[in-house]
Amino acid sequence: MVLRRSARVAVALLGWLAVATPAWAQQETLARAKDYYASAAYEEALDVLRKLTSAAPDNDAREIAVYKLFCLLALGRLDETKKTIETIVRADPLYHLSEDAASPRVRTLFEDTRRPLLPGIVKDLYTKAKAAYDRKDSAEATAGFDRVIALIDDGGLADSPGIGDILTLATGFRDLIRVPPPTGPPPPTAPVPAPKTDPSPPPSTPPAKPAGTGIYGPEDRGAVRPVPISNQLPAWRPASPTDSRLDFHGALELIIDETGNVTSAVIRKSVHRAYDPLLVEAAQRWTFQPATVNGIPVRYRYVLEVHLKPGGEFKDRP
Repeated sequence: MVLRRSARVAVALLGWLAVATPAWAQQETLARAKDYYASAAYEEALDVLRKLTSAAPDNDAREIAVYKLFCLLALGRLDETKKTIETIVRADPLYHLSEDAASPRVRTLFEDTRRPLLPGIVKDLYTKAKAAYDRKDSAEATAGFDRVIALIDDGGLADSPGIGDILTLATGFRDLIRVPPPTGPPPPTAPVPAPKTDPSPPPSTPPAKPAGTGIYGPEDRGAVRPVPISNQLPAWRPASPTDSRLDFHGALELIIDETGNVTSAVIRKSVHRAYDPLLVEAAQRWTFQPATVNGIPVRYRYVLEVHLKPGGEFKDRP
């Protein structure tokens, strides 16, 4: 009886080790590559990284590619370095090497290699988003147009040939998805007789907006913007000592309806990759005194500048 129980325990332990070993080995291999790099054994580090690349999970793939970049650059293999940078950029066009991960010289090389790739990537992303829009996949199209807008803003591409038109189209299609135009003719209304004795003027109504939008913004004269009632920012908890000493700036675009509730919250300019999703989630619960035109509540596009600073955070006024 005791021998059989021991055998079962041994089999279970071996089964656990069979499952756990690949993840442990993966972790150890990446750590070994880092050790080789730290000891200037760049060829050995590259050998490990090449074996690791094919089996790496998505969340490790970029770190592996970055260490491959560092090794190639240290070996003076500039052409291969640039190809590796291109691979990283095409996988995540919004990625930048951080100050604590790379020297200014390496970051400059990365950005100089990245910048010429961006216009082509923007056009590819727009084509895919437009295809999703044409097949009425609203979720994929909205995410795609948001990514196009964010990449144009991040790369400062709005004035590049052809990119300004893409920005206009992406913004327009995205807004059409969020506020679809009315379908069919409006129902007939009965004629209203003219008042006989009441000399008071008819009630004011908001001026007509272009078809398919119906959303006011700062550019609309006579529109009184929303007033925040509850708009608490999520806490900013930097994950690294470097982040805790830096300022971060970004912009959040809100669509606020006639009741003062937020119907859409989109990052227009990234504040910080770890902070952006927390900001969007919090913004969806914010409330406002709604915008008005001639005293009548209307929907409003509200862009909020967000500034994270060491020791705290604050919102700039729109």
